[in-house]
Amino acid sequence: MTPLQLRRAKIARHPVMRLLLHPVITLGGLAILFALIFFGTLYQTEHGLHEAQKEFFSYGFAWIGGIIPIPGALPVLWILSLQLTLTMLFVMPLKAAKSGLWIVHVGMLALMLGGFITEQMAVESHLTL
Repeated sequence: MTPLQLRRAKIARHPVMRLLLHPVITLGGLAILFALIFFGTLYQTEHGLHEAQKEFFSYGFAWIGGIIPIPGALPVLWILSLQLTLTMLFVMPLKAAKSGLWIVHVGMLALMLGGFITEQMAVESHLTL
């Protein structure tokens, strides 16, 4: 192993890093996003797109049925992006044979980054024809 690979392996074994990279965080985040999209779509039918975006896809908490609080989509996406970045930096193998794996994960990170940039910089408007 090269010194870089040894250093990456040592960092990946650190207890804090193992906690941050635990698969339960990924699966929980994806389950929360699924619930937000499902209930946000149902909410949108009665309240409209912009109200559903504020309610389910912001930094605050979304209330499922007015009873169950779950975090909004943005904090969940931040956590998943951080976890994906740490996985790419310290866990994924640095081999040419694994280039497809790298392409998929870089693509996912690019989608998340593009969504954040759009959320921050987009100007919503409408045009009456």
